Amino acid sequence: MAGASKKRAKENRQAAMGNGKPQENTGQGHLGHYDGPSDRPGSSSGPPRPGSSRGGPPSNVPHPGPPPNAPGASVRSASRPRSAAGPPSASGAPLRDPARDPKAESQKKLPSRVDWGGELYSYYSKESAPSQLMKRPGFGRDGKAIKLRLNSHAIINSPNARYYQYDVQMGSGDDYKRALIKAIWGSREMASKIPGGLQEWIYDGNKLAWSATCSKLRKKLIFFRSKQNLANDFSAMIDLDKEKGRDTSTMDNEKRDLHRVRIRKSATVDLNNIYAYLNGTVDFGPGVIDAISKRSPVSVSTLSLMILDFLDHLIREGPSKQHINIKKSYFDRNTGQKELVGGGVEAMRGIYQSIRMAEGKRMVVNVDVSHTCFWNKASFPMIINQLSGHMDLDTLPYNWRDRRTGKTTNKFQTMKRLKKNDFFVTHRGRSEKEINRVWKVHDILDQSARDFTFVPYLREEQKNGPPISLFDYFQKKYNVYLQWPDLPVVQCTKKKIIFPMEVCNMMPGQRYPYKLNEQQTSKMIKFAVQPPEHRLQSIQAGTRMLGWDKDPVLKHFALRINPEPISTNARILNPPSIQFNKSTFAPGTKGRWDLRNKKFLVPNEAPLRVWGVAVLTDPSSAQRSGTPNQAQVQAFVQTFIQTYQGHGGIVDNKSPLINGPQSDPAKCAELLFYGVGNKHNARPQLLIFILPNTSVDNYLRIKKSCDCRYGSFTQCIQGSQVIKNNPQYHSNVLMKVNAKLGGATSRVAMASPSGHFGRPTMVIGADVSHAAPGVGAPSYAAMTVSMDKYAARYAAGVQTNGYRVEMISTRNLRDMLTPLFRHWTANVSGGRLPDHVYYFRDGVSEAQYLNVIKYEVADIKEIWNEMIVPQAGVRTHEVKFTVVVAEKRHHIRFFPGKAGDENQNPFPGTLVDHDVTHPFENDIYLCSHKALKGTARPTHYNMLLDEANVPTDTFQKMLYEHSYQYMRSTTPVSLFPAVYYAHLASNRARAHEDIAESERRVRDQGDPSRSTSGQPVEEPAPLLPMIPRDGLPWGSRNYVETVTTYLNHSIFENFGLNFRPANPKTKFALLLTTLEDERRPEIHHDYVRRMAETASKEIDTGGAKQTLKDLFAGAAGGVAQVLLDIVKVRLQTTKKYTGAIDGATQIFKNEGPLAFYKVHRADEDRRSPSNSAVSIMLDVNLKPAIPSKVTPSHCSFIKSPTAKPRYHSGRSPDLTYSQLYLSGAFAGLANSYLSGPIEHVRIRLQTQPHGAGRLYSGPLDCVRKLIKQGGGIGGLYRGQAVTLAREAMAYGVWFLTFEYLMRLHSRKTSTPRSSISAPLIALYGGIAGEALWLSSYPFDVVKSKMQSDGFGSQMRYLNMRDAFRQTWREEGMRGFWKGIGPTCVRALPVSAGTFIVVEMTMRAMG
Repeated sequence: MAGASKKRAKENRQAAMGNGKPQENTGQGHLGHYDGPSDRPGSSSGPPRPGSSRGGPPSNVPHPGPPPNAPGASVRSASRPRSAAGPPSASGAPLRDPARDPKAESQKKLPSRVDWGGELYSYYSKESAPSQLMKRPGFGRDGKAIKLRLNSHAIINSPNARYYQYDVQMGSGDDYKRALIKAIWGSREMASKIPGGLQEWIYDGNKLAWSATCSKLRKKLIFFRSKQNLANDFSAMIDLDKEKGRDTSTMDNEKRDLHRVRIRKSATVDLNNIYAYLNGTVDFGPGVIDAISKRSPVSVSTLSLMILDFLDHLIREGPSKQHINIKKSYFDRNTGQKELVGGGVEAMRGIYQSIRMAEGKRMVVNVDVSHTCFWNKASFPMIINQLSGHMDLDTLPYNWRDRRTGKTTNKFQTMKRLKKNDFFVTHRGRSEKEINRVWKVHDILDQSARDFTFVPYLREEQKNGPPISLFDYFQKKYNVYLQWPDLPVVQCTKKKIIFPMEVCNMMPGQRYPYKLNEQQTSKMIKFAVQPPEHRLQSIQAGTRMLGWDKDPVLKHFALRINPEPISTNARILNPPSIQFNKSTFAPGTKGRWDLRNKKFLVPNEAPLRVWGVAVLTDPSSAQRSGTPNQAQVQAFVQTFIQTYQGHGGIVDNKSPLINGPQSDPAKCAELLFYGVGNKHNARPQLLIFILPNTSVDNYLRIKKSCDCRYGSFTQCIQGSQVIKNNPQYHSNVLMKVNAKLGGATSRVAMASPSGHFGRPTMVIGADVSHAAPGVGAPSYAAMTVSMDKYAARYAAGVQTNGYRVEMISTRNLRDMLTPLFRHWTANVSGGRLPDHVYYFRDGVSEAQYLNVIKYEVADIKEIWNEMIVPQAGVRTHEVKFTVVVAEKRHHIRFFPGKAGDENQNPFPGTLVDHDVTHPFENDIYLCSHKALKGTARPTHYNMLLDEANVPTDTFQKMLYEHSYQYMRSTTPVSLFPAVYYAHLASNRARAHEDIAESERRVRDQGDPSRSTSGQPVEEPAPLLPMIPRDGLPWGSRNYVETVTTYLNHSIFENFGLNFRPANPKTKFALLLTTLEDERRPEIHHDYVRRMAETASKEIDTGGAKQTLKDLFAGAAGGVAQVLLDIVKVRLQTTKKYTGAIDGATQIFKNEGPLAFYKVHRADEDRRSPSNSAVSIMLDVNLKPAIPSKVTPSHCSFIKSPTAKPRYHSGRSPDLTYSQLYLSGAFAGLANSYLSGPIEHVRIRLQTQPHGAGRLYSGPLDCVRKLIKQGGGIGGLYRGQAVTLAREAMAYGVWFLTFEYLMRLHSRKTSTPRSSISAPLIALYGGIAGEALWLSSYPFDVVKSKMQSDGFGSQMRYLNMRDAFRQTWREEGMRGFWKGIGPTCVRALPVSAGTFIVVEMTMRAMG
């Protein structure tokens, strides 16, 4: 029997190969669980840790990396290895995280669902670091006392008996899948055999179970006669065949569904011991752990038997059976709030709960809203259509394979995202059997239903049939005619099962594990943002969903949770004043201030002289709504200069170079850099780029070019903001610009000249960011160091740090910090070493607190020790450290109600150190910022080490006041600035990867299945250096060496971020600031190549004045366009006229001469704007600006006497014929939204009965009735689809024909366009009119038929396709050309008149 279960498990494992659940991810804020937008731009990038923090993956999960052939990977060696697991050795072994090294016994197999606290983790360290974290020295007293509610609930009654923990083994061990384990444990036979019944057991669905039935177990085991300890061992065979009602009498034992279950007692859980610890009667140590586990000595394998793990499983046992459970969050697929975010994905709001020990000698349950993304319940084709961005399912089957090469495209790779998802099929109906039948996707094959053939088995004849395609099989077997047989087929995990994609439907409630795109992220954030009042209501609804008071498991184990949230005593710290240049400002508790009438504390160091502006366009967008024109850019630049001067900035050059639209970011940066340099014969100080949208790709490419190729500061600005030209926006941008140019916005006004520090003090910030699971991007370690005595300005360095390695390597610490320490000592402290160092660390979990002290702090201390010169062999100076971890990824929220601001958010400075903090560790929750949207998220600060004995109130005041010193904001920020800057620097490193942009985009799409793929085989390549060393275009190797030598003895300051290179292997996060002219190394012209400049002539396009001319000329030309139109329409829509002459005669006889000008006014209104558009387009075609051309072979920065700032249009002098056609087509499409309804009204009036029987009294009456009869505005826009087709074709041919004839005449006769005579213009215009109608007339016929058709039961044509079909069937080809005669007669003079009027009017107006 056991052999049969092993065989079955092996088969199940093979069938589901590669189908492991993807790891949970919160690495990018919009992936995995999401509890609202971060309070700072871009949430931190490490995956979640046990408890309420973030960082690298858990210690018991091998850290993932890119595949072996990941682009840009190279092997690096370490300077020295750490004791347990430091950087790679010289052999090229990949960098490992000490927290996850297999040799390290700490943090192994700790339950990941429990908020343990750092002290528990620190106890299990076997290293030489402190065995415990520092205790809380006391509580702070400063500030105003207030009461507020927390989203935590106290446990008011917990079990006080002993419980027993058991190891559960099914089959031979790890072979069974979760679905099979669930079926075995939940079977009726299991319930009857297990002592006490399943209701007395808690099972984690894997290997652990808890119960209070040890005595019952002893009695039960007598019947099994086990040779092992009968009191601690239980074994049984579970027959799932019997469970499913199968007849097993004739079944072979090898095929039986039999499974052995073995349960063994592993520990005794005594809940009284945890309260002894909370009461302070015992410390964490062998006594407590032995009391909990009842085993001695303590081993790593017993750590998972902790009391909190039991309680965590206890509170989630009930909800996990009723709701979708993803770690600590629960989602109700029926009643949960949902929001479609696009791409076949929906966001769902759920509830999060976590149990923790808390100050106040109690345990609490933290409850908060949780958000994550799920696949939308829809058919696979619909999901794939949304994923790939298609709008028409009919074209989707033809886009997943390249027809020329036969290879699959990126859209096929997008389809692969369906792998590992459950689905159901619809072609067999929805019987009870089929409703409960669920399949799982193993793969998407690169064969369509037409191509995939197989040999079916004919059961009736008991033989194989002839080969048949899947398409034919479904038609023959199920009478299902596949609508999209060219889509790829779906392979199931069950062998040999293939389905056409269109019969597959996604099962609801399946998490979407992929990284969201920008649009999805935006929608997700909008959905997740909730003001405090609404968030509290959602939490209360979530607690009702959890049903604590009705949970049978909680009742059975006597656990009661207070339904009312905890109210705590909080404090609002006193806000500081802000120091500007010669003025101060006290923001109070508002948390905001503006820069009106304020000058920056420190302006730019050197006058802004060498700078320029460039405009970037989006080639994929037909509209250019986000791209400003020349006048708007010039107005923005002038406001920019005026605002900067108003804030104290120094601007010498008020006419910077302005480059016009470019679609390629790299080319745009190149032209601007060389253009500005050549104009001023100097290195650019600042390059401003105006972006058309928020595309990350454009931003990264610009930063990569300017940071790593040209070495110039850049500032990116949204085109929409340039168009608005808001002064407040200018002030916000100028805070960044001024800092990049060496200035400072402001700082906290301090009574003491030394600020918060009475002794030489340095502040260091550190952060490590990670890519999303499955994305093969490296981790980035960033370090910041304060660069003044107030810790207001910082320098930063960043470098790759392995793959998902959280601890910063020794090599990176040395490379980044050593030169910064030397500069600090020489320039900040006057040659003294610091007495005190604050080390703020972001992104680590409680499980890694001790590793920060053991590895990172130990390395930093060693760097300082090497800089201390010993006297008589004894070090005379000791640097004291204060180590603080800052965390944002937690679920604690404050709800002050009316004691808060206008949105009921806490005021800036609100601090909580009771009730939800750790029982003994020195931690606080501080909300230092003002939340503009949503609910404020406080920052959790935990002091791990304090060798300087900083007073509690002093430390808390420093944390809060420094949040006012963030150089890029007019608000206090939510995170300590040193850490904030490190976070920005690590994110900026993405732009400096040594990888092609196309490869980066493919890599960043990710594959969550890689998240458990094992260790990387190589180290990531270092980031690109910021200053080019090889092939420097403006100098020689000597110059490079001169610059490098100079840099090693100076610091480049960049507002809050100052950047400089320490050595060729170290990469800093932003640009190096421009040196002052008197300190700049000379550029020897012997090494400079001069650049040939091409002179160009610019033609003024006229702007708004030209547009008015176009409109007037077009309106004049439109008057002549209404003639004989009624004859055409009558011939198209009726059969009572024998021809055009007969039609005209009868109309004149029966309705009078004015009938030929019915609705002339309405039609003229339509024609005027239409022809105005024609005039504008013609003017663009005939008079484009000629671009200035720059040849950037080498940058010499030689001033040319002919060089002038230009707004480069980037267009060639003449549009091609294809561009002319497209210009006309787009003009027609734009015009159709006016012409469609107007022509509809005209046709109705022209075709209605004459005299007393007429249907409409006039145009307005016609409009009202069409809207009423058509059920809304759609009735007025009937026939709009065919109108779009007609206008695009007609106007395109019209433009093309006229321009072709005009150019042909000019070319053959060598006559300028302005000299072509009026008769020739009329002739060419008339020929263009004939071409217009000949190319579009069939569409016009169908349009007239549809717009004269009835409504409701009288409607004859269902749609455009039906109108074409009926016309062809009844009248043949001739039906599409009825009325062409009078149309052509009218077209020649009308079109000739239109063009001659437009052309002559333009000439008359100059």
